[in-house]
Amino acid sequence: MSVIIVTKRCYLTCERVISIVIEETHADSESNDNERSWTFLGRKVVEPKPKPPGYLITVLYVPEVVAAITKNANLFGNQASQCSMEIYVSNEEDAFALFTEMVYEIQEQSPNDLYLDKLVAKVLKGA
Repeated sequence: MSVIIVTKRCYLTCERVISIVIEETHADSESNDNERSWTFLGRKVVEPKPKPPGYLITVLYVPEVVAAITKNANLFGNQASQCSMEIYVSNEEDAFALFTEMVYEIQEQSPNDLYLDKLVAKVLKGA
C-alpha cells in the first residue's frame, strides 16, 4: 500500500512515511565559512546572503521502488532504503498550514488507533 502526499509545493508517492517534522530555521545558523566563496589567495570574493528565518518541513520516507527491491532481495539495509524531502517555507502561518495538510493526508491513507488520531488532532489545533 503506497502513501501519496499532494500539496501546492510537493507531490510524493512512497511506500510509507517514517516521520514528518517541522522546525524553525535561523539566519545565523545557516551561514558558515564553507558556504563562502574565496579567491586563490584567500581573499573573500562573495559573501552569500543569509536566508531569512523561516520553517523547514522534513519528510522521511521509504520510496516505492526501494521497498519492492528490499521485499524481494534484501539488498539494502534500513538506512539505505530511507529518503528525505525538505520544504522551506518563509511564513509561519503557511508553514503550519502546509504541515497540518500533509499530516492529515498521511492520516487519511494510513488509519491509526483512535487515540492516536485524537492526540494528533489535539496537537495540530494547539500549534
